[in-house]
Amino acid sequence: MIGAGCNSNAGLLAAINAGAADVVLVAGRWTLLDRSAAQDLLPLCEHKGTAVVAGGVLNSGLLAKRPAEGASFDYRAATVTERQAATKIHDLAQVSAIPLISAALAFPTRHPAVGTLLLGVSSTSQLEDNLTALKTNIPAEFWENVAQMGLQP
Repeated sequence: MIGAGCNSNAGLLAAINAGAADVVLVAGRWTLLDRSAAQDLLPLCEHKGTAVVAGGVLNSGLLAKRPAEGASFDYRAATVTERQAATKIHDLAQVSAIPLISAALAFPTRHPAVGTLLLGVSSTSQLEDNLTALKTNIPAEFWENVAQMGLQP
């Protein structure tokens, strides 16, 4: 099995179209904030039977908790617009009594092409927190509300 990983949809599309990837790691492009992989990449993976691993699903931590000034997105300072979008999602999650991190970790695997979630952690406690967050039941109503907010492709 041959795999390719990238934070660029174009790079992964090229690898798949060249027949050079049986599995792809899509980093940061299939998250609650950046759903650009849904345009071409995920449909192609479904069509060709390419396995998908979703990584970078917290967008450099912006989706781990309520965004604050100085928060990061894609390994750089988040823009005001990115922080506002993340805050909007956070507030919806809070009203639904769901931790933002739980929604962010659950989102990627809702797509049928995504079979694996890759968690990047800096400590054992962070791993344990993420594993606990993954156990949160996210009601269908939350996802419906996310879609109504225009936050779903």
